[in-house]
Amino acid sequence: MNEIMAIAKKEFMDNWRNKWIIALTIIFASLTLIASYFGTRGGVGWKEAGITIAVMMSITQILISIIGLMLGYATIVGEKNDGSLLLLLSYPVSRREIIIGKYLGLGAVLIVATVFGFGIAGIVIAINAGINIAQYLLFIVASIMLGLAYLSIAMFISCIVKKRSTAIGTAIFVWFLFVLIWSIIIQGMLFATGHMEFKESNYLQIEGKEYAKINIDFDAKSIAYGNNTVFLLGNKIYTYDLINKNFSILSSLNDTYEQISYGDEKLFLLGKKLLIFDLKNKETHILNFSGNDLVYGKGKLYILVEKQVIIYNVLTGNTSFLNLPQKFEKIAYGKNKLFIGKEGKLLEYDLITNESLTYMLDTTIQDLEYCNNSLLIISRWEGYSLTCGDGLIFSLKRESKLIMKYPDWYYITDFFNPIRSYGGLLAINIQPVKEVVERLYEAPPSFYNSYSLSLSMFLWIIIPLMASIYIFNRKDI
Repeated sequence: MNEIMAIAKKEFMDNWRNKWIIALTIIFASLTLIASYFGTRGGVGWKEAGITIAVMMSITQILISIIGLMLGYATIVGEKNDGSLLLLLSYPVSRREIIIGKYLGLGAVLIVATVFGFGIAGIVIAINAGINIAQYLLFIVASIMLGLAYLSIAMFISCIVKKRSTAIGTAIFVWFLFVLIWSIIIQGMLFATGHMEFKESNYLQIEGKEYAKINIDFDAKSIAYGNNTVFLLGNKIYTYDLINKNFSILSSLNDTYEQISYGDEKLFLLGKKLLIFDLKNKETHILNFSGNDLVYGKGKLYILVEKQVIIYNVLTGNTSFLNLPQKFEKIAYGKNKLFIGKEGKLLEYDLITNESLTYMLDTTIQDLEYCNNSLLIISRWEGYSLTCGDGLIFSLKRESKLIMKYPDWYYITDFFNPIRSYGGLLAINIQPVKEVVERLYEAPPSFYNSYSLSLSMFLWIIIPLMASIYIFNRKDI
């Protein structure tokens, strides 16, 4: 043990004399303070430690990994090339003791610099903005463990290569692999094994005199409103009763329909044909009309067919046509006017004067609706169907959520990507401020004090170190 500690002390003092510890301490403290003061959340000014940790995640992963590799890549091969390793081997010390001693000494350099750097920054943050001591200590400990893993791998590299230049190149490759590429590989494995998937859920949002977000467990693509009822079109016609607050099935459908509109106690469904559903008499009629979109207004049905609007008089059955200057996708009706839109362009057509105006828009158009003397436009990224009535606005929206089921191997293999994406270091869930992380990711469950933490440490710290001892014992130096 004395021999190990002597070698460790020599490594530590060499780095102390080279000002490595001081330089690393300054780097850690400076970056943490900059992240806290100029962090992205809340503008310029001191942020509490939780926000600082969230900002520091990616920085820490990149910085700690580089430092761990720089400290260890030339430990054996560097001394072999300059001849000092032969002198060390002439002393009464085993090769196992050399590896362990060097690792402990370089590890102490990393630990001291990390503790003092983050510690000084933590004191400043605590004075100015407050700090959760347990959370911040976990951040420091986990950062140290990450650095020790890269140090162990760096020493392994130093044992297997023959030249310092080769060691540098291999260390750079390892850094690129685990910092930049590894997360992509792991996510690909999760997708391939069914442990990661995007789940889409629909919900009906009601705004106006009241607000509600109602999840629906069926596929719906278009909505209409009338008589205190929201009509939702999917493979069936569903209804949502605003008074009783419940869903029900109005009717099954024998064909596929894409758009729905309401008027005078009738539903109009548009697909390859037009289906008219009489709500009062429970009768249906099918007509040979198809198109992109439709809207009902004052006894007439307006069916948009790219460069033309078919005007169908529901009472008389007469049909007329309105030609358009170009193709359009969505149509709305209000106060004797048609509003016809497509991406970046809106046409306003007056049905009384036959005059039209064209507007250029800086938004995409997913749906249009005229309501309360206003034209409502819903963009592609905000929802996909819109209707209104009785002072309320109803939007049918789709929410895509990343669902991850974490298998046991994930906590072991993803050690090298623990802080960039998941709100946890070394499978420790440090739980940074919720609004910073949870809006982007589902943080994995905490495995602190669990077997996965121990197994991760064993794999990425102990195994490379044991491999280094084995190779160094067998290698002819």
